[in-house]
Amino acid sequence: LEENRSALKTEDAQFAQFFSQLIRWNLCSHVIDELEQYPIQAHKTIQNLRALADYLFKKGEYNLAIRIINELLKYNNYSMLDFDRKIYWPLAFPDEFQRALEPRSLNKWIYYALVRSESLFKPDAVSSSGAIGLGQFMPATAKDVANRLKMETYDLTKPADNLFMSAYYFQILINQFEGQVLPAVWSYNAGPGRYQQWKKQFGSLPLDLFMEAIPYAETRQYGKNIGRAAVLYAAIHEKTDGKDLLAFYLGEKNLK
Repeated sequence: LEENRSALKTEDAQFAQFFSQLIRWNLCSHVIDELEQYPIQAHKTIQNLRALADYLFKKGEYNLAIRIINELLKYNNYSMLDFDRKIYWPLAFPDEFQRALEPRSLNKWIYYALVRSESLFKPDAVSSSGAIGLGQFMPATAKDVANRLKMETYDLTKPADNLFMSAYYFQILINQFEGQVLPAVWSYNAGPGRYQQWKKQFGSLPLDLFMEAIPYAETRQYGKNIGRAAVLYAAIHEKTDGKDLLAFYLGEKNLK
């Protein structure tokens, strides 16, 4: 416990001891609830919460670390540092992402943005419609993808399996739409059949205007969210302005 407590470096030993012990006993899922009920408001300082977010991030609890930064965003006197941005837009599960992306031609930042938007990096996330894991696979789609990949067994709550399968599926969609990323993003959200219906109606429009014509508000916002997140990922981790990436996302130019 002493080793864990020293790793969680805060201004408050009581806060550090309580939350490091919670994490040590594999009770990470209770961190947010306990934080909300933590008895002394004075302990919920920016320094303490930033330290807790960093500690969770280093433990690979990316979803919880992001949620702690979300708590900080409610503070009037909080200013996001580059340190915080790398936790809020993390390079989560780096080995699993590398394995998923290696055999594909996907843009790394767009794929990270897609997975973040789908699950906020919670491996066992289950949606109200029954989609599972990081890439939010419906079981029927996952079964089809697994058959194509000749995967006899898989677990959608395991990052390695889910990411490998979802990257493959996303690549299939991009190939299906002649290398266009945004139609693949819309199809990932609403299904390729719906996109084909919209294409018959709005296919003559450039993709940015096409997006505004999509009748599903969720899919319109989904497309915008992933474009924004991809640009932020590039800005934070590559220190680029993201203009070329955004143009690529909108189908206006190719990336070198």
